[in-house]
Amino acid sequence: MTNIEHIWAEHLRDAPVTAQSAEMIFKTMMRRDPQTDFIAYVLAENFTVERLETMLRDSPEYLSQGRVMTDSSIHGTAARLIYMPAARLVYCPIAKVANTSIKTWALRLNGIDAKSSDNVHMILDNGQVKLQSRFWSYAFKTTLEEESTWDHVALLRDPYERLVSCYCDKFGRTRNHPMTVKFHTAPVYRYFNGGKEPNAAFVERGITFRQFCQYINHTKRDVQDSHWAPQWTYLQNARFNKLFAIENIGDFEKYVLKRLPKEMRHIRLSAENVAQKQHQNVTKDLSDVRPVDWLEQGNPPAEAFLTPDIRQFIENYYSLDFDLYEKARATKI
Repeated sequence: MTNIEHIWAEHLRDAPVTAQSAEMIFKTMMRRDPQTDFIAYVLAENFTVERLETMLRDSPEYLSQGRVMTDSSIHGTAARLIYMPAARLVYCPIAKVANTSIKTWALRLNGIDAKSSDNVHMILDNGQVKLQSRFWSYAFKTTLEEESTWDHVALLRDPYERLVSCYCDKFGRTRNHPMTVKFHTAPVYRYFNGGKEPNAAFVERGITFRQFCQYINHTKRDVQDSHWAPQWTYLQNARFNKLFAIENIGDFEKYVLKRLPKEMRHIRLSAENVAQKQHQNVTKDLSDVRPVDWLEQGNPPAEAFLTPDIRQFIENYYSLDFDLYEKARATKI
C-alpha cells in the first residue's frame, strides 16, 4: 500500500527541513546550489518546509532571478487537487461530478478504509489525510511536473445534467439541512428575500429552477458556489492531459487501474452514488414548480426543467463546459 505521508514525509509544508529537502528546495527555486553555511543555518533554526519556501520566495534574488514555479497556490481549486502517487496521477475534484466516489477511492488507495458514507470531504479538507496539493512543498510539486510519467486527470459532466442535479440536491432533497443552508444556499435565499436571512419556512418553500438560473445569471461569477460554478474554473490552474466524461467512468477506472501496481488493482472504484443520465418521458414542465411539489416525483429527469430559454442561458453561461465535455466524451483508452 502506498501511503503518501510516509513516502513523501519530508515534503510536507509543515515538516521540518532536512539537509536533503533544503538543498532540493533551494536548487529548484533559486536555480543554483546553496552554500553549505545556508543549509547549516536553516537546520540550526529548525525551519519548516513552508518557512524556507516563504523566505526564499520573498528574497530579492528569487524575485529577480528565481524559477517561475509550476504551482504557487494554496488557495482555491488548485489547492485541492488530489495527489494519487500509486497511480502517478493528479486528480481534479469537481463538485457534482462523481466527486465523493473518486475521493473515497483515492483514500482507499492511500491505505485508508474509507466508505462513500464517510465524510471524505472533511477528512481531506481538514488534513486528516494529506492528499491535497496545498499540504505539499511547491518545489517538490514542481519537480513532479517535470516527470513525464505523471498525468493530470479530471471527469466532466453534461452541463445541463450537472446544474439540474445540483438544484435537485441543494434546493430540493437536502434544502432543509442546516449545513446545506449555511455553506451553500443562504446567499441564493437572501437574494430572493430582500437581503434578509431566510427562516425555516422560506427554505421549506424553496425556489424554482428558473429562479436558481436567474440568480446565477444576475450575480457575479466569483460569488457562485462550487457546486454550480463552471467546470472549466476548476481546470484553469493546471494542464489536464486526460479528461473523461462521467458516463464513461468505467473507462476512467480502467485507466487508473492500469497505472497502479499489480498488487493494488483489486482496490476498485465504487461508483454507486454516481448519478446516471435519465431518459424518462417528460410530461410536465417543472421549471416554475417549487421543490415541495416536484419532490413527490422522486428524481425528475433534467429535461423536465429545461425550457428553451433556460437551455439557451445554460449553453451561453457554461459554453466552455460544453466544449470540454465533448472533448472528454471523445477520450479513448
